Amino acid sequence: MGHEQEHGGRGAGHLLLFPFLAQGHLIPFLNMARRRRGGSGQRRLEVTIVSTPRNVAGLRRAVPAGSSIGFAELPFSPPDHVLPPDAESTDAVPLRSFPAFYFATELLRPPFEELVAEVAGREGRQNVCVLADIFLGWTAESARALGVQHRVFLTSGAYASAVTFSIWLRPPAFQRPAGPDDEQALQDFPDVRVRYVEFLNVVVTEDYATNPMLAYLCRMVSLHFCHSGGLVINTSEEIEPREHDPGVADDGVARGLEASGRPFIWAVRPPVEFDGTEEFRGEWLPDGFEDRVAAAARGVVVRGWAPQVAILAHASTGAFLNHCGWNSVLESLWHGVPVVGWPLMGDQVFDSRMLEQLGVGMEVASGRMFGGLGKGWDHVRDVVDTVLGDGEKARGMRRKAVELKELARAAVSVRDDGEVKGSSVLAMERLLDSAFG
Repeated sequence: MGHEQEHGGRGAGHLLLFPFLAQGHLIPFLNMARRRRGGSGQRRLEVTIVSTPRNVAGLRRAVPAGSSIGFAELPFSPPDHVLPPDAESTDAVPLRSFPAFYFATELLRPPFEELVAEVAGREGRQNVCVLADIFLGWTAESARALGVQHRVFLTSGAYASAVTFSIWLRPPAFQRPAGPDDEQALQDFPDVRVRYVEFLNVVVTEDYATNPMLAYLCRMVSLHFCHSGGLVINTSEEIEPREHDPGVADDGVARGLEASGRPFIWAVRPPVEFDGTEEFRGEWLPDGFEDRVAAAARGVVVRGWAPQVAILAHASTGAFLNHCGWNSVLESLWHGVPVVGWPLMGDQVFDSRMLEQLGVGMEVASGRMFGGLGKGWDHVRDVVDTVLGDGEKARGMRRKAVELKELARAAVSVRDDGEVKGSSVLAMERLLDSAFG
């Protein structure tokens, strides 16, 4: 176990950030570390991100030399859990191995507790706070046993998380047999109704006894709710106000984009059934697709990773077709880009619903395990044409996207004299004040 702090010095508070081992979770934690402030009294604050060696190496490369962000490595040997040697993040884990990977993260508990005890012994228990991922519920037990503060960090949005947790912990009872569009109200939010197909894309199987992955997630959430001292959500009050009512790739993406006649950039990754490092296969796209769009100078197919933020920031980008993961949602809103949603599973389904309610999203399809592109590739074409067109629907979405862009940026802003602060800045100060007194 290694603990490295770029700049030394005893601070009045030490925040240990512990993200789940997935890129979609590591990035929000890194962004939080970059934006941290010392609270309303501007106390000195040290921040350390905790992860496994390969993830720490990647995070360290993402910060400039001389950064005050510290890093701590926890030992982790994927082959010991019948996982690929480089499987320290879900990106490198085949879907069939996800349960083994999630279960293996609990074995990080002994070295994590050793790290917390070391920091608390050096700096005082009252000066240490753990901010851990929702999927690492055991950290709340550890923090309580070691006498340090603990808070949960939700990297997903408030609305989708509330709906998803309600479905996991208090599932609605559907009549049998149930059709895909049958609806039931949630027990925790009676005004919110979910369709059976949405329910299935959250739980995958209704038999909790034969679904160890779901049982694990429910246990992690319950541990946090029982033992943690508070909840931090990766959102802003402007995007999700308190009064808001929580109310596998298919070649039809490809055909619909081609038929729309609109220019596009498409980042194609291996289907989730494959290892994330799998070599690209032509069979994942329709025959001759890449050649046709290249010849027409209308589209670019990127095999694997693409500079998503740089593309969203470009003035020529008119819409973003994505799976509605919360990071992608926030990046879209930050750059004022409307969303064409194709949520696949879990909280993505309800992120897409929220975007439609906000007036910046239009759903083209929903579901990976169940549902999918039921309306065909011509529906993709029609939705893309609507969002990128000149009609009132498109103009309204663009206006709302610009409005939310301005609100999102205001939420994290601080005037030069420090007298005017955005809502998210104030929320972070309240977090630190509550953790360190």
